[in-house]
Amino acid sequence: MKEIVRIDSRQSAKIIAITGFFIMLIFGLIGLILLLTGLASDSAYTLYMGLAYLLLPFLYLPLGYFLLRFYFWIYNQCAARWGGIRIEFKDKEMQ
Repeated sequence: MKEIVRIDSRQSAKIIAITGFFIMLIFGLIGLILLLTGLASDSAYTLYMGLAYLLLPFLYLPLGYFLLRFYFWIYNQCAARWGGIRIEFKDKEMQ
């Protein structure tokens, strides 16, 4: 049985935020489609929704980073007081 007693908040938050940014680029593609559709149809709602979706990945990156740093700080405080997440590993034999 292993226990996670501390998480490096800076490195973990950076990797998760960057990974999330690339996943959020899907929303950027949806935003580009909505933006172009809004421009073509003169629909203000579609235009603003497209703009919002297009900017979403760029909002997620810094916001996600700072929220994750805060989350990992809380986890480290709780793990120091009550113990961390326990994980059991099993060696698997290769065939």
